[in-house]
Order: sequence, then structure tokens, then C-alpha cells
Amino acid sequence: MSESRHLPPSVVGALDVPETTSVASGNGLPEPTRVDLWCDPVCPWAWATARWLGEVDCHRPLDLRLRVMSLAVLNERKDDVSLRYRLLARHGSVPARLCIAAEQQHGPAALARLYPALARRFHQKPVQRGVTALRDALDEAQLPGELMHRAGSDAFDQALLASHQAARAAYGADVGTPLLRLRDAQDRTVTLFGPVLEHVPQGLDAVRAWDALTTLTQVDGFRELKRHRGSEPVLD
Repeated sequence: MSESRHLPPSVVGALDVPETTSVASGNGLPEPTRVDLWCDPVCPWAWATARWLGEVDCHRPLDLRLRVMSLAVLNERKDDVSLRYRLLARHGSVPARLCIAAEQQHGPAALARLYPALARRFHQKPVQRGVTALRDALDEAQLPGELMHRAGSDAFDQALLASHQAARAAYGADVGTPLLRLRDAQDRTVTLFGPVLEHVPQGLDAVRAWDALTTLTQVDGFRELKRHRGSEPVLD
């Protein structure tokens, strides 16, 4: 992955994982699959997908690049959103602003460090919220605390809106998180909402899910596959 990879590979046991067909680079190694992941740090589903991709990268070469979306922007004019989700999005506007401020001021690698530091605090026990969680995440990501002041203002709202609109342009008007855009060695792209995961697949299961997903994207005319979502993701 590039320097912007946001998750260190999980430590997993040796697995007999068959390799899928991939285009080789000039040195004979498989060409990494470019993956753009749009996410809002307050979205637990996006964090589950991000952790899954970190597991996949142990066995499939990925070039993973984080992008910022804002659930607050997404839902600001919607009337059919639950009160719980609306409050989640509203309170999440500052973390999304913090992420875009880090990216704009310190580059993609800074976002790659900050996003998981925030998401772990928001979605894994012991759950943390509020200013303390934001400051602790900045410390973990080795970023200056002055970014908090930028995140509390509208200084980077245009950059956040541009990143959000890029997701909408890639997918369509009914965009949401997590959003994946895959790009192969032939520069062919496909943009997907999801996968939505209640548990983070590990090891061979993670690779099977990746191989199944990428196989489906190669089928002309494939558009949608969905199951009922019954509970919040388990992320501990």
C-alpha cells in the first residue's frame, strides 16, 4: 500500500490462501488494487469496512487511500432520517472537519493516522466521546492540537464539501458510508456502497469476502446485492 495506508496489517496465522489472477508489475509482483474508501469517523459501519480492508491487505496487495465524507452534510436536508441518526451526524460534524483539516494541513498520511485513532475511540470499548477523545486521537496521530481550533470553525468546510461531493460524483445522489471505489491495473473503476459488515472478517474469511466482491464487480450489468441489516456492528 502507499504511505497513506491507514491500518497496519493484522497479525494472523499462516493461511493457505489461493491467489486470484492479477496483473503483474514490472518486477513480477502483483499490481496493487487501488481502493478509495470514503468514510466519516462517526460511522461504525465504515470503521468495520476499514478494518476488513486492513485484514485483506495481509494477503492481497492493496493501495488504500482514505477520503472524507460527512454524514452531517449528507443528511442536512433529509426528512426521512431517524432522530438518533440525525443527532449522530450532527455531533459528528467536528470529527469530519478534524479529519479534513489534518489532510489539508499535513497531507494524506496524517489522515491515515488520525482516522483510525478517532474510530477506535468512538466505536470500540472503552468508548470515548467529546473533546478529550479528539485531543487524545490527535496526540496518537502525532498531530498538533491547534487543529482542534480549525475543526471548530468553517475554515475547511469547502474542502470537506469537495471531498463529500467527489463521493457523490463517483457513486450517485443516494451515496452513503462506507463507500468504496476500486481501480485495477487497467484503470477500470467501480464504486460500491459497502460492504456493510456486522463483524470484521478475519484471515481466510476476509480474503473470501474480498475475492467474492471483486469477482462480482467484473460481471457486466451487476448492480446490487443486499441483505436485511438487523443490528449494529460488533467492533470490539
